[in-house]
Amino acid sequence: MSAAAMRGAARSACAPRPARRRSPLCLAKKKGGFGAAKTGFGRMKQEDTGAEVVTKDEIPSELREIIAGKALAGSAEELLRARYNAYKVASDRAVEFILETTHPDHLTESKRTDKELRDDTELTCKQCKYDELVVLKVDEKGDEATVKFRVWFRFVKFFKGEKRGKKRSELVYGPETTNTETSIFKKVDGKWLFVNSTDRDDQSFKLGDTGDKPATDFLSLAKRAMGQKR
Repeated sequence: MSAAAMRGAARSACAPRPARRRSPLCLAKKKGGFGAAKTGFGRMKQEDTGAEVVTKDEIPSELREIIAGKALAGSAEELLRARYNAYKVASDRAVEFILETTHPDHLTESKRTDKELRDDTELTCKQCKYDELVVLKVDEKGDEATVKFRVWFRFVKFFKGEKRGKKRSELVYGPETTNTETSIFKKVDGKWLFVNSTDRDDQSFKLGDTGDKPATDFLSLAKRAMGQKR
């Protein structure tokens, strides 16, 4: 998953975004591989954020095994689905999995350090609530593959709990955002790794739509316009 957009622009399900261009809106993280909530740098107690955390029971068992490091993705598409679910889980282990399955060329092309990639990955996990992923096209030849997909997500707009002296009883998200892109993968020593993403498009599509024509109804366009202003 690739790194290259500011807040308000479409974010990849596969790629962390540059931390310096975003404020650290935190989703609660869990200790080591779907464990309990943990505090520390870049992490807040769940009672402070109220962020929705996806549990291990909410993702397919085969993807849980891959994220936990107990199995390898059998294809580029399976790796993409595992990385997408890792962003949803947002645990310490999930972040490690995303880093472990990122090809070294990604750092070279994005001109970032290992620490910058880790910080960006954590922020991407914390900032978004992912609603749906659909795979549109897979082209796998030997040890290289491309996967075109579409993802729907929402940015955290307001925290639950106390922030700047104000108390909120529930977490509030911004409007639904759509991102369509193609991710590039390479197999190294039998293991699929994410290299980068291309052809990113943030046109608005209705949830679950696999077509080529973006939404044109007033409500969808209004939501998209609101998102671009954030």
